[in-house]
Amino acid sequence: EYVEGEPLSAKLARRPLDEQAIVRYGVQIADAVAHAHEHRVIHCDLKSHNVMVTPDGRAKVLDFGVARRLPPEELDALTQTVESLPAPTTGGTLSYMAPEVLAGSPPDTRSDIWSLGVLLYEMASGRVPFTGKTGFALTAAILGQHPAPLPDGVPHPIRRAIAACLVKDPATRCQRAGEIRTMLETAAPVGDAVAEPSRRGRRRTAIVALLVALAIAAVSAIYFRDRLRGSAGRPIESLAVLPLENLSGDKEQEYFADGMTDALITELAQIQPLKVISRTSIMRYKGARQSLPEIGRALQVDAIVEGSVRRSGERVAISVQLIRASTDAHIWAETYEEDLRDVLALHRNVARSIADHVRTQISRDNRAVLPRAGPVNPKAYELYVRGRFFWNRRTSDTLQTAIQYFSQALELDPTYAPAYSGLADSHFYLGYAFGRVPPREAMPKARQAADTALKLDPNLAEAYTSAGSIAMIYDWDRPAAERSFKKAIELNRSYATAYLGYAALLATWGGRGEEAVGIIRRGLDIDPLSLPVNHMAGLVLSLAGRTDEAIAQFRRTLEMEPRYSISRSALAQLYEDKGMHEAAFAEIQRVKEQGGAGPDLLKLDREAYERGGMQAYRELDLKRAIESWDGWHSAAWSIGARAARLGHVDMAFDWLDRAVEARSGFILWLPTAPEYEKLRSHPRYQAVLRRIAAPPQ
Repeated sequence: EYVEGEPLSAKLARRPLDEQAIVRYGVQIADAVAHAHEHRVIHCDLKSHNVMVTPDGRAKVLDFGVARRLPPEELDALTQTVESLPAPTTGGTLSYMAPEVLAGSPPDTRSDIWSLGVLLYEMASGRVPFTGKTGFALTAAILGQHPAPLPDGVPHPIRRAIAACLVKDPATRCQRAGEIRTMLETAAPVGDAVAEPSRRGRRRTAIVALLVALAIAAVSAIYFRDRLRGSAGRPIESLAVLPLENLSGDKEQEYFADGMTDALITELAQIQPLKVISRTSIMRYKGARQSLPEIGRALQVDAIVEGSVRRSGERVAISVQLIRASTDAHIWAETYEEDLRDVLALHRNVARSIADHVRTQISRDNRAVLPRAGPVNPKAYELYVRGRFFWNRRTSDTLQTAIQYFSQALELDPTYAPAYSGLADSHFYLGYAFGRVPPREAMPKARQAADTALKLDPNLAEAYTSAGSIAMIYDWDRPAAERSFKKAIELNRSYATAYLGYAALLATWGGRGEEAVGIIRRGLDIDPLSLPVNHMAGLVLSLAGRTDEAIAQFRRTLEMEPRYSISRSALAQLYEDKGMHEAAFAEIQRVKEQGGAGPDLLKLDREAYERGGMQAYRELDLKRAIESWDGWHSAAWSIGARAARLGHVDMAFDWLDRAVEARSGFILWLPTAPEYEKLRSHPRYQAVLRRIAAPPQ
C-alpha cells in the first residue's frame, strides 16, 4: 500500500510530541499492533521510521517486510515502504530490539511490545531510551541498563505504559498491545480522537460510536475537573488495595499475587494518618465485577489502589494505579520491577510512591519503626507467601499445610521473622478452634514461635497479635495480652486480627464492655466486610448489654453471608433471651439444616419444641451433645454452657472443669457469658475464676 504522509521519525527529529499527540498516535499504533498479533503476525521492526502520519493526522504502521507469522507460515500479504525493499530480510533495528532477541531468542509478540515501548519513549522525549557509540555498547545498554529518565512533564499514564513495555524479562513484560492502548487512553484529553477504526470495528453502528464518544467525554471531563482541583477533590484520607491480578500466566502463582497484596496493605498501614482497609474485606473483591465507585462506597474509602503482578523466575514486576473511588478518575500509575531478593524494597517503594500522591507524610516516629528493606532469600520468601495463602483459609488441613511451608522457609533462612510469626498463628488456631490439636500441645509451640519472631523483629505486628492471643486464652494473663494487642495496633493499624483479639479481651474483662465496643468499631472501620470482625462486633455489643444493637449487627453479618452459622446461633440466643422463642427456634433449625441435618432430626427437634417449648428442645439438644462428645475441649465448654442455661448446676461445673483442665480457649468468655449469670454466686464458680486468674465477681 502506498501511504501519503510524513514518517513519524521526521516529526520527532524536530521535537518531541505533546501529550495529546503521544496518546493519539500511541493508541493508533497499539491498536495496529494488537490487530496484527490477533492474526499471529509479529512485526519484528516496529520503529518511528516505519510509522507514517497521514495528512489528516492518522498514524499507520507500515513495513511488515521482515514480519513473522506464529506458527511459521508464509504471509499472505506484506506492506512495505519503498526504502525498506532493498533489505526485506533484515532482522530489525538495533535501537528498538528487545533484550531477549539480542540474546538469541526468536522474536514473538512480546518483543513487539518492547519495540512499542521504545517508540512511545521516543515520542515523549525525542530520543530512544538506550544509546551506545558502537553496536556492542548499545546492545550492552539494552541488556543491562535502565532507560534514561523521561522528561518531567510526561504524564503518569504515558509513563506507566512505557514502563510496562520496557520490562527486560519478557515473561513479566506487558503481554498484550491492547493493555498498552488502555493505559494510554486514561490520558486522553476531552474530544481527542485516539484511534482510526480498524477493519474489525467498522461494522459498529454510528450510534454506538456516539455513545462511546459521549462516555469518553464524560469520564475525561471528570478526570480533568478533578485534576484542576489540585488534590482531585477532597483530601485522600482512606484507601483500599484491591487484590492484585496475577498476570504470570500460571494459576499456581495466585498465592504470590495475594502475598504481594498483603504486603502492600501492611506497608501502607504504617503511613500516618492514612486509613487502609484490611485484607479480609478487600479479598471479597477478588475477581469481582463491581465498578470502582461501587467498591469505594461499600468500603467507605476515598481512593483505591489496583494493579497486577507478573513473576518470572527471580524477577517481579508490579504495576499499580491510584484511583479516586467516587469518580473513577486516575490519579497516578507506575510499574516497578525488582529481583525477588529485593521484594521488601519493592513493597516499600510502591507504598511511599502512593503516599506521595495522596499527599500524606510519614512522620519521623513512624518512619523510624518501618522495617529495613533488606534483601530476603527468594525461596524463603516464596515459601512464606505460600504458607500465608493456606493459613488464610483457616481449616485444619490448610493450617497443617501452612506449617509445612513456614518450616521449609525457616530451614532456608532461620532468621526470617515473618515465617516464625506464621508458625505461631498456625499452631494457635489449630489449638483454639480450627483444628484438633490439644491446647497443651499447640499453644507452647505457638508461644515459642511468636517469641522468636519478636526477638528477630521487634516491630512485627502479627507476632505481637499472636503473643497477645496466647497470653489471653492460654496463659490467662490479661495485662500481658493487652500490652501485646496495643503494640500490634500501634505497628499496623490495618491488621484487623489485632482489633478482634483486643475487643474480645476487653469484652470478657469485667467493666470494660464500652471500651470493647470502641475497639471493635475501629476494627469494623478498617475491615467492614470481614465476617469474623462483624461477628465479634455483635458479641461485644451483646456482652455490653446492647441487645437490640447486637441483634441488628448479627443480621447485617448474615446479610453478607447467610451460612455464617456462629452468627446465626448467637442471634438465636439473643432472640431466646428476649422471649422471642419462635424466632429463636427458627434460627436454630436453619443452622442445623445448613450444617447437613436430615429431615428426621429436624422433625424430632420440632416435636420437642412444640411439646415443651425451648426448655424441652434444649434438654434434647444437651442429651445429644453429651452422647456425641469425643473428648474435644470446645465441646466440653459448649456442653457446660448448655447445662448452665438449663439450670443443671453440678453438670455445668463438671463440664466446665473439663474445659479448664484442657486449657480451652473458650474459657475466656466465662466472666461475662450470659449462660452462667445465675451461677455466679456459687462457690464453684468463684473457684473456677481463681483457676483462670480472672478477677472475682
